[in-house]
Amino acid sequence: MSGYRYFVAVLCLLMLAGSFIPVAAAQGLTNPGFAGTGLPGGMLSSPVASQQELVTGQTFWGLPYPEERLAAVRFTDTRGHWSFLPVLRLAAQGIIHGRDGGLFAPDAPVTREEALSLLARAAGWEGTTTSPAGGSSNSPLALAAARGLLTDQEKAFTAADWQLPARRQEVAAWVGRALGLTPIAGGLYPYLAGFTDGNEVDSQLAPWVEAVLQRGLMTGVAAGTFAPQRAMTRAEMAALLDRVDNDLAGRRGARRVEGQVMERTDTWLGNRELLITLRVATFAGPIINLEIKKDAGGNTLADFLLYKDGRLTLGQELTGGEAVRLILQGENVLLAESTAGQQYLNGMVLAAGDKELLLVDDQGRQYRYGLSPHLAAGSGGDSGGPPLPGQVVNLAVQDGTVTRIVPLDGTGTPAYSPGDTRVVTGYLRASGTDAIVIVSAAGNEETVKITAATAITRSGRAIMPGDLKTGDPVKVQVDAAGQALEIQVGNSTGRLGRILKGKLDQVNFYDNKLVLRDTREFYYGTWLPGDPLRAVNLTREAATSLAGASRDLLAPYGPYAGEVIVVLAGGPQGEVGVKAIKLDNSTRLYEGYLDFLSLGGREILLAGVRDPVTFNQESIIIKNGRQVEATDLEPGDYLFTVVEPVLGGRRAVMVFTEDILPSSWQLYRGRIESVAKESFRLEDVEALGGEADRPYDWQETDDYTMEFQLAWEPVIMGRNGPLSRDEFTTGRFTGEYNGYQVYTLVRGEEAQGLLLLPPSTIGPTMTSLGRLQEIDQDSGHLTIAAVRDWSPGYRNWQNRNYSLEVEAGKALVMKGRAMAALEDLAPGDNVYLIHDQKQALMVVVMD
Repeated sequence: MSGYRYFVAVLCLLMLAGSFIPVAAAQGLTNPGFAGTGLPGGMLSSPVASQQELVTGQTFWGLPYPEERLAAVRFTDTRGHWSFLPVLRLAAQGIIHGRDGGLFAPDAPVTREEALSLLARAAGWEGTTTSPAGGSSNSPLALAAARGLLTDQEKAFTAADWQLPARRQEVAAWVGRALGLTPIAGGLYPYLAGFTDGNEVDSQLAPWVEAVLQRGLMTGVAAGTFAPQRAMTRAEMAALLDRVDNDLAGRRGARRVEGQVMERTDTWLGNRELLITLRVATFAGPIINLEIKKDAGGNTLADFLLYKDGRLTLGQELTGGEAVRLILQGENVLLAESTAGQQYLNGMVLAAGDKELLLVDDQGRQYRYGLSPHLAAGSGGDSGGPPLPGQVVNLAVQDGTVTRIVPLDGTGTPAYSPGDTRVVTGYLRASGTDAIVIVSAAGNEETVKITAATAITRSGRAIMPGDLKTGDPVKVQVDAAGQALEIQVGNSTGRLGRILKGKLDQVNFYDNKLVLRDTREFYYGTWLPGDPLRAVNLTREAATSLAGASRDLLAPYGPYAGEVIVVLAGGPQGEVGVKAIKLDNSTRLYEGYLDFLSLGGREILLAGVRDPVTFNQESIIIKNGRQVEATDLEPGDYLFTVVEPVLGGRRAVMVFTEDILPSSWQLYRGRIESVAKESFRLEDVEALGGEADRPYDWQETDDYTMEFQLAWEPVIMGRNGPLSRDEFTTGRFTGEYNGYQVYTLVRGEEAQGLLLLPPSTIGPTMTSLGRLQEIDQDSGHLTIAAVRDWSPGYRNWQNRNYSLEVEAGKALVMKGRAMAALEDLAPGDNVYLIHDQKQALMVVVMD
């Protein structure tokens, strides 16, 4: 099987920059309870100043004294313990150590100081402050205090207090602050409320504990029990640090990488030493080398630890074809975990045929496996055949081949373990305050109730029902009463990407590939110039639909020479065509508001367009980056359509629409009349999209003045830069901001973002969309390409034949359906912005 079929490289694993602590230095922070079985020091490469991305050809070496390192992590009391792998991963990195006699004592409590010591070591902290307990200058207590992890009460702890067992709620709060999580404000804690003892969490720690629970970093000790006052065990501490290590590893110069061993080569060097090289194709894309060295007598000079087939050994036992998880630090390999043999993997099916399956896991990584011709009984979808796209499954994989497919049932939320539950997966058709409508992978529609206890999350962050968008992929846990216990919303993974059109140049149907020439890219109702020649990989389903009933049509040098539209999905290194359609005639672009939709007559009528456009099963309908059905379109949606003439009329080849803001968000502008302690009042208020069929137009509100409540931590931008909430609300005494022009982003009933500028500093505004080409983080200067400007008079988008350059240092920024900052923007982002030709007032990244 080719490297292409071994894996699909999709997402780049972006590693954080950070300091590196060698093992010997780390042991200097070790408390007596964690010392005694340390790893040999002085064996790692030099500290690195920053974490660089992997590059093809990069080499990582095993470490000297591998047998001693192996003995140091073989704890006799963790074999068969649930924490075995987390302990192994941390011990291999020198973060956690055992006790005398080769023991780890997984069920023993960890003290407060030990817990902070482990957290400091995992985060790669360094400092020279004084410990609150009077410890040394590099004390983990001093490091934690310097980084704001400790409460005032904890800063006053005595040395004896720090030697007491760490409580679970304390550790949760420390970890939450160390990760920079946003504490859950407002006193509403849905995850804690699901525990019978959730009200026992200290009020000062509850916002952080809730944030940690919502990220899925901690769970209860039993169904409905969190045990906030219970001592944290060494095993629980290891598991928690292992869970957050993807966030912390980069700070100490480490990284976790997954991939597949492509080949192994043994080379005898001139000094009779044996060099073993393992070439690993990483899921991030680059191919790296792992080097192992043995002397002429067969003794191992440098190697890394390996966990394979349930036993601890050395990396020299790896062979070609094995999938591996690696922990790298500097230029060294610390640990490899082989997933060869029987492997189990959970994820959502992207595509499945008779011989192959494409799966995406909850981290957004895609895997391509062959299907065994003898799948185990109970495999596949409801019909007993291959699983359906969108279905959440558990795979049993043997040597790269799927041997069993099991649809997954509900597993409960971190805060609640209901008795009779089921899981519904699919995409969102409609949402309200009390129910959502889901279309399953089989095309069935189901309405699920929403209650105040329903936890709704997207990428680990709690959201409101109004933040949902039509087309969102969802996984919903439903109880026996038909109520949603938890709604997990998919992120950008699986979102449809670029849309290409080009003339068919070559086709390799058997390898599901085609070459297009004179390509163009669809971009919000226009075609941008593309590559002269572009090779495209297709999914099996896309290739089959493109071929139709006759494969001869797509045979190499076949008779078809027309144009093809291909819809791509995936990242820069793994784009694949998931939809493809032949064009029999030249196409035209139409755009406008959806005025009328006839499902029975299969007709779409756009405002301002005389004749309707028909659609059929081959028409590609995309809303908010997901393929949906015509019934998901709503009157007032602004549609960009690709239309070709057919006998007796015109057919929609593709329909594209996108909501700028979720329904729970609204943008207002007006002049400040007054400022209060927790609110402000605007006059001459206008709302963007105040009418259903005018989402890009400003409309006067029914009320001349409106009062807005301030969020707990709003983003406030003044003419001189950011303002704190208190700095703004002091205007109630001075009247400083009265008469200022304000743009405010409101979520629900609270103002999440405000832009305050004197009226004389803002010129006539307009609305544009485009692709972010360049950003200067220092000056806040943005360059936008492929710009289209909204014309209120014509009520459509007009092409601008030159790029737009604006200053955005004071603009309100929204990305991922939440307030963001300028540094969150990246070249290539599709942006919607309000500006006055010189300065951007609001920038929204279309997620």
